[in-house]
Amino acid sequence: MSTDVTRTRENSITKTSAKEGFCLSDKDLESLVAVQKPNPRSPRSGPPMSLYLQIEVEALALEKWGGQDGLDKERERRHAKRLERAQAKAENSASQQTVSQQAASEGGLPSAASLVEQRRNVGASLSAAAASGEQQCLRELPNFITERVRDVRSGNAVDWGAAARSRGEGQHVLYWMRTGLRGHENPALDVARVAAERLGVPLRFAAFLLRSHTHPTERRYTFWMQGLRNTQLELRQQGVELLVHLDVDAGSGGRAAAGRGLVGGGHGMPVPHAADRARAPAKAYIFRSSTDKPRRERLQRMPYTNGATDWARLLGGAAAVVEGMKELREDPPGRGPIPEGLGWEPLDLSAPGGHIASLLAKCDWIDCRVPAVTHMRGGSGEGYARWEAFRTKGLDLYAAHRNNAIKRDGVSRLSAFHHYGMVSPFKVARDALLARSNGATKYVDEFFTWREVAHAFCLRSWPVLENVQALPQWAQQTLARHAGDARECKSMQQLEEGTTGDPIWDAMQHQLKTTGELHNNLRMKWGKAFLPWLPTPDEAIAAACHVNHRFALDGCDPCSYGGILWCFGLFDKPMGAEKTPISGQLRRMATSSIANRLNWAQYRNLPVTAFGGTAAPATTGGGAGNAATGGAGSTANGDAGTAKGGGKQPTIESFFKPRKKARAA
Repeated sequence: MSTDVTRTRENSITKTSAKEGFCLSDKDLESLVAVQKPNPRSPRSGPPMSLYLQIEVEALALEKWGGQDGLDKERERRHAKRLERAQAKAENSASQQTVSQQAASEGGLPSAASLVEQRRNVGASLSAAAASGEQQCLRELPNFITERVRDVRSGNAVDWGAAARSRGEGQHVLYWMRTGLRGHENPALDVARVAAERLGVPLRFAAFLLRSHTHPTERRYTFWMQGLRNTQLELRQQGVELLVHLDVDAGSGGRAAAGRGLVGGGHGMPVPHAADRARAPAKAYIFRSSTDKPRRERLQRMPYTNGATDWARLLGGAAAVVEGMKELREDPPGRGPIPEGLGWEPLDLSAPGGHIASLLAKCDWIDCRVPAVTHMRGGSGEGYARWEAFRTKGLDLYAAHRNNAIKRDGVSRLSAFHHYGMVSPFKVARDALLARSNGATKYVDEFFTWREVAHAFCLRSWPVLENVQALPQWAQQTLARHAGDARECKSMQQLEEGTTGDPIWDAMQHQLKTTGELHNNLRMKWGKAFLPWLPTPDEAIAAACHVNHRFALDGCDPCSYGGILWCFGLFDKPMGAEKTPISGQLRRMATSSIANRLNWAQYRNLPVTAFGGTAAPATTGGGAGNAATGGAGSTANGDAGTAKGGGKQPTIESFFKPRKKARAA
């Protein structure tokens, strides 16, 4: 069986990926023609790597399993059996369980039951805080939470004693929900709860959508508010009210709530403690090796689970908080208590008049030229539904599909949900670790290394993220030596609209502009183009950040900065000749390099699919107040409680239930 197709990295697949992703055996693959290539991990002494045409592998798998449905069922069956083996291994390690439980007790790691009870009683604890405050302290939380706490003014650990001594001047602890939009597996929220109890003052949950954001687009704020609505309902199930303020007028809602606050808490850029000590690593492989040991130790006691190996026994999906969460009903619980003296009326985003598009239409500072997208809604339920679909159908094939931009669902597409903290990274890590496939291994490496190194870098270097000072010395020097080279400059309008004259780059920008997403493999080529198109390296970095942040749903994220700055030498090494004009020693990635493996016309017109539905327009095509294209009362911006096709939006709880064991084969 052979097809006369030129083999490229995008249309080829390794033997391991073919067997794992398409449920084939060595004997099945004997009928296909394989090309032998040097093994990239051991090119001199290792065995050669067999590459097959992916279209041939897919056809063979569909023939063997009787179509796509049969292949999907076999993938799920094998995945379930892997989970069952993980469960059996954990259950057979009785002695290890005993040791881990003892260690958890000594180390202050709370049990699942205690976390559930704490979360269930969070509303009641507000009224009893004064009585129980002296009995609670920060050290009652596990290390994976306390190590994340920083005083944003000094960068040091919080001085709880000083805060307690000044309690007479404060009226509450404020949890400012910025980029942790979830009421579960949320370390910052847990810290705020303990701080309130320790200091004997009430706890308030608030979110402020202010005009001061550098990119206040309709797209960003719609997705943001969809997530806040989801979280508002979730917190009401726990007996508390999330106070949401939209800066319709040039108001001071944030100052009104926080002015008399004793402690302000919230998510900044969540960086693991080991990464925090890394001092802005220069290269990703250095970060990977230096944090490998503490990371492995932490995986033995996965956060928000009960003990060292219990997370494996729970099959990766059961979080400690699930028993305290109820399904979000069609008739959600009423609003919680509203504190007096706020000076502004908090939004009820689930109320009949709480349509997001109509609320944004009242804000003259919203940039409606970047309209909301229709194919992706914010919120934990939507995020977990996407992850579950990718986990069951795409994770095992991630290593083979991750660089193919035409396969839109070859990657998880969760970056926007991670940026706003709508999904728990702890859950994603648990699920991916338990998959135990070649694709899952690659996904875990990307998730643990590249995501964390970007967060660690931004924590250390945030004042200079948009200029050459963020780059390593060798990159700064080579860019300085070529600062006077002639360039073919483009205007900001050409860059934003994708009319530069480079058809491949313009296709990428068209996708970013219309969908809010850009495939990560293409983002590298996209970002490399700014240097020869702007007068100076500083202007090139600033322009790349501006265009990305304005249109991307995950814009302004540490991972966005890491990816953009990589195009200018961050986390990389000298890969070019110094005599190369403009770029010098920087790695070159011209868009023409992918012309023979990317059908840019097909990519430009690649449709987006609403979750659980069919291809849909990428954007609303109009302003926030246009009801016909996503305004008030329309499902386009997620204002209704149902998804396209009438299906109910997935509940958060449904994705945390332990999965069923696999049936005997």
